[in-house]
Amino acid sequence: MNDFSHSSKDFGMRMATGEYILHFNINNILYSYCLDVLSKKIDETQIPVIIFSIIHHKINPYIPFRGIPPVPYNIDALQLVAKYNIWKEIDYWYDKENVADGRIYENICNKYSWCHIEDVLAENF
Repeated sequence: MNDFSHSSKDFGMRMATGEYILHFNINNILYSYCLDVLSKKIDETQIPVIIFSIIHHKINPYIPFRGIPPVPYNIDALQLVAKYNIWKEIDYWYDKENVADGRIYENICNKYSWCHIEDVLAENF
């Protein structure tokens, strides 16, 4: 069964011990400054959810993929960082279908405060 590695995300989140969770797959690259920028934004805003821009090579390698609005087909699993307690509250990565990231992220953003980082912090190949 192909569940788009969602079961792996779910398992990893259940084992996580950090305050925030960032997802990435084998075909993702985080820029060297990505975690520093995210950490600074978290410290400055205290907002529980952050969405950031990426380069998504399968969609358009020349235009940043912003991830907003966070809805299916408009955001990638890589683009959202959320507090661990949010994931626990919604029962982690509960949706295993292809567009799960969009559906889960839309639900999270409708329920919790979020902000966007315009800077491109990673790439999805």
